[in-house]
Amino acid sequence: MNNKTLDNGALLFFAVLIVGLVISFFSQKNYKASNQEVITKFEQQDYYLSYDQLHSALTNKDSHYLFIDLRHEAAFAEAQIPGAVNIPFESLLERKSIKVIKKNKKLIPVLYAGEEATAQKARMLLLSKGINEVMVLGGNFETAQQHALENFDPAYAFFRDEKARFDYMRFMQGSQTQAQEKRPSATIPETTTQTVSVQGGC
Repeated sequence: MNNKTLDNGALLFFAVLIVGLVISFFSQKNYKASNQEVITKFEQQDYYLSYDQLHSALTNKDSHYLFIDLRHEAAFAEAQIPGAVNIPFESLLERKSIKVIKKNKKLIPVLYAGEEATAQKARMLLLSKGINEVMVLGGNFETAQQHALENFDPAYAFFRDEKARFDYMRFMQGSQTQAQEKRPSATIPETTTQTVSVQGGC
């Protein structure tokens, strides 16, 4: 093997290395926040928009929210929150979608979908893009439509799917109660007395 072959191999290696670094640099630009920052922001508990707040915003017509409907176009065309924009979940990270959100930077994005879990996933994706103030409408669109849009029901003012489905304390208490009901009660054995007569003596 001559020196020319070694030189060509070294050049090829460094070219591949440089291309890899460039790709890595531009791919990291897509995400503005580190994983730890995203997790910290995601766990904050003040990101829910209640049906009470939704009803108030729509009634007063001075909303400072940007409602983002994550459902498909056909579902959005049938019914939606008044003033909402349709960005299907699959298109959320496209440049034009992010542009719509950043264009309305004075408004707080509020995500809703066919399932609350989908809106939660979308929130995490937007947090990773550096969009820090993102809210989620509790429940799904059908529940919001029934109890907040068509006729406001105060009983659903603070409804959330997550609370209803994942209230672990309530679940544990229910399991404990069931276990107590199934556990056999302790029984005290019956005692009998018997008199024995003794004859004789000293």
